[in-house]
Amino acid sequence: MKAFIYKFLPIVVGVILGVLAVSPPQFLGLPLPVRILVGLPAVALAFLLFTIIMISAAMPQDIKLTPIEQGKVTEDMMDIFLAYQDAGFQLAGPPLQVETAPPAVLIPLIDRTGQVYGTIFRTGTQPPKTACDMVTVFKQPRGGLTTGAAVEGASLPASPGAFHQVFKDAEISTLYHQHLTALEQLRQQGLTVKPASARDFPDDFREAINHSRAHFFRNPLWNALVIIYRSSTGTTPHLGPIANQPVARQTLARLRESAGLRG
Repeated sequence: MKAFIYKFLPIVVGVILGVLAVSPPQFLGLPLPVRILVGLPAVALAFLLFTIIMISAAMPQDIKLTPIEQGKVTEDMMDIFLAYQDAGFQLAGPPLQVETAPPAVLIPLIDRTGQVYGTIFRTGTQPPKTACDMVTVFKQPRGGLTTGAAVEGASLPASPGAFHQVFKDAEISTLYHQHLTALEQLRQQGLTVKPASARDFPDDFREAINHSRAHFFRNPLWNALVIIYRSSTGTTPHLGPIANQPVARQTLARLRESAGLRG
């Protein structure tokens, strides 16, 4: 029941807030233009607070991962899995149900070098969305590198030490090449990689979610505004390779200052 509610809740709330924005209820005998002028800030605040609630539900603390049967893996996920296989990835465990609200399905993978995780993620939202990411975790300093093909995957403001690359609608082989290129550049800056393994995947996944959640709730109002803006405009400062991103250079500069990385 809870999963069903969260699946359709954004649609219901969106419709209600939309109606309230253009046709606010009558109160104090005010004319419609005045009611709209007064009601719009309240609707905007309600939408902002609802966004924070939904993000909290999508990134629960110490997220639960439950193995599921192969039958819950959809055809589009299998197509991406075959492309991962062609790039040299293999399964890092069984398909998992990710206990977000609503629950999602995740296929964990690992590359042949033992330094890159691959993920295939299908949301439980309505409509569902399927995406893939490649992730490398840094051992020192704390952080990681994520490369994906969906702009929506980089709408969340990056936490300290986190690098993102988005190559819109790119093939798995292209994402992997770009990921390894960026990884080598970061190694040259002094970052050390935590080995990827099937045994460590659940803990590494949970830690990444916990880290992102903690960063978001340090300033939830501002971060929610950023997410709303990026989602509505389809933009992110993480487009393209990290070598071309001003935000990546800023992240490196902060790491040099805090962790003593070489310049």
